[in-house]
Amino acid sequence: PHPHPLSPEAAAPHFTEAADARDPAGEALLMLGAPDVVDKARVWVLTVIEMERFLRDDTRDPGAWAGMLERQRVARQGYYAAVRRDLALPPGHSGHWAVNTASPHGD
Repeated sequence: PHPHPLSPEAAAPHFTEAADARDPAGEALLMLGAPDVVDKARVWVLTVIEMERFLRDDTRDPGAWAGMLERQRVARQGYYAAVRRDLALPPGHSGHWAVNTASPHGD
């Protein structure tokens, strides 16, 4: 239900770009990250890969997509929380924002 969806053809280069960026970042994380951070990152990455596969297969299942999107949000939150704990930072924002579809101008 994205307001500006991409066609599979338009999205394909973005999948490649994301995978290319993920490889060196993943290596740095393995080298420098605490075990809990690496574990949480793995959960997040595997969820994102599942979402990419879903899109590449051109699957049409809004309920399944909503479930994956929520799992991705939870996994991202878990990863961020692990990073913040590892860096001895206070808890951060959950990253879950409610979207109000009503116009801010009362329209």
